[in-house]
Amino acid sequence: MKRWRATTGWVFIWSTRRIPAFFWLGLLLAALPNARIPLDRGLCGAAARSGQVVVVHDVSTDPRYLAGSTMVKCEIVVPIFAKSKLAAELDIESYFTHTFNEEEQEFVKGCAAVVGNYLEKS
Repeated sequence: MKRWRATTGWVFIWSTRRIPAFFWLGLLLAALPNARIPLDRGLCGAAARSGQVVVVHDVSTDPRYLAGSTMVKCEIVVPIFAKSKLAAELDIESYFTHTFNEEEQEFVKGCAAVVGNYLEKS
């Protein structure tokens, strides 16, 4: 079993359901805003609107990125579907650019699929 590189800043699951709004893994070095961000803004909004995975290898080059921490350099957002509807998103940020290669993107998509399968049953 391959270990995932320890380059991730934090991991969020944003949900449209009544499960915890988010959780994080890893060291959180920024304050989270209390404001709700509309679905037409940011990388999470782009993934929600398109229903596609969004990978930004260098967030400083993408105008959609909403900075929560100056330490974040790379981000992947994977929509999570349950019963053919957007139910949540898996949002992972890294302190290093170009963190999420194709193999790691497939791993993150697999994790999102597991969460989607769980939500289908709930």
